[in-house]
Amino acid sequence: GINAEYGVSTQSTGDGDVLVSQSLAVLRYLGRKYKLMPTAEADIVRCEMIEQELSDLKSRMNSTCYDPFMGIPGMREGSEKGVFDHDYLKGQLTERLTERVAMIDEWLSGSGGFCVGSEVTYVDFLVYEFLDHLKRFIPEPFEGKANIEAFAARMGALKGIKEYQESDLYKAGQYINGPMAKWHGKE
Repeated sequence: GINAEYGVSTQSTGDGDVLVSQSLAVLRYLGRKYKLMPTAEADIVRCEMIEQELSDLKSRMNSTCYDPFMGIPGMREGSEKGVFDHDYLKGQLTERLTERVAMIDEWLSGSGGFCVGSEVTYVDFLVYEFLDHLKRFIPEPFEGKANIEAFAARMGALKGIKEYQESDLYKAGQYINGPMAKWHGKE
């Protein structure tokens, strides 16, 4: 079976006999624990589809930001033949985002304020964080997207989020990608 002690993610939680690692597993666990999981089948499926859409976009963002030919000391040597074209890949991602951000904005138009209705679910936290990352990296596709802006304002106003985002702890750790990435998000 899977032993949570060997999870790759730095995010983990221990709750009694339960040890959970891997970011999405932790998020889902906390969603169940704090009643932030939808119960209707249609809402569960919507959450799963949103997760996978974000997973696809995150994969594209990672491919754009990390040079697969780069050597990593102590792990692998760099390629002598590989060519990484960050600007080209960023252009490709911008095209994809223009299409997908419009779709996400439309999803949010009839959802009641959050991803699956008028109550916050675990997937709203995932969407909030990742759309913020994407918007910092490539802001143009987000221009004029009123539903995304309203969603972000609602999420940012939730108890605990605003306080955390104004804290020194948050400001000290604003890396989105690792420091070796072509774009890491740290200003």
